[in-house]
This record gives sequence, structure tokens and C-alpha cells, in this order.
Amino acid sequence: MANSESASDLEWVKPRKPASVPAPAANEEEAMSKAEMEWVELNQQLARMKKMDGSNEYQETQKQKIQRKLMENPFVPIGALMTTGCLFMGLYKFVRKDMAGSQTMMRGRIAAQGMTVIACMIGVTLEFKKGMQRKLEKARENKD
Repeated sequence: MANSESASDLEWVKPRKPASVPAPAANEEEAMSKAEMEWVELNQQLARMKKMDGSNEYQETQKQKIQRKLMENPFVPIGALMTTGCLFMGLYKFVRKDMAGSQTMMRGRIAAQGMTVIACMIGVTLEFKKGMQRKLEKARENKD
């Protein structure tokens, strides 16, 4: 039995050739610096872009975000530092063969971790309450 498919039916199977292939750069360093400059420019443009929700606020930088988070809940980083300090002191005492001191530091580490988790939970709860208050205020404004 002969194959009844024509060449046009199999057109989609053929690989497509790219429209244009860019010529390789004469100087690799020049091409790399140009690509880096484009990347820096793109990052600067993105930093200046407005938020996607249409508000007039600008996006915050990483540094601004960290500062905001530290101000919202300062006990979490303090707890993390205390946990890390207890861990390293406990390891130091373990290496020095001070088992009682090591055990005390490990218990302190567990207490610091617990306090950090509690601080996280309190921070989340407070942020949730603030969000609910904002929603209620907006609803009251829209109602009036």
C-alpha cells in the first residue's frame, strides 16, 4: 500500500532555521562588558518600576525590605543571634571537653530557638491584625 501523505503534510516535521544568527563578537571582553552593562541597566529600570498593582508606590530595594522587616519584628534576629551564639559556645565547650558547660549551652540554644519561634508567631499575629484593620478602614471609607 502506497503512502498517500504529500510533502506539504510533513512540512511541520522539518526543523526550522533561525531567522538570523548573530555574528560572533570580534572581542570576547567587549561582548561580555556590553552584556553586563545591559544587565545593570535592566536592573536599574526594574528598580524604578512601579508596583504591579497600579499604586504609585515604588518597589522597595532588598536593603529597604530588610530594614522594614527588622523594624516590624526585631526579636526574631535577636533570637537568631542568641541561638547561634549558644550553638557556637556549646561546640567550643564540647571541643574543650567541658561537658557540663556544653550541655548548658545546648539547653540555652533550645530555649533561644523556642523564644525565636514565639517571636515569629507574635510577629505574624500582629501583622495579620494590622492587615485586618487596614481592610476594615478601607471598607468604612468605601461605605461612606
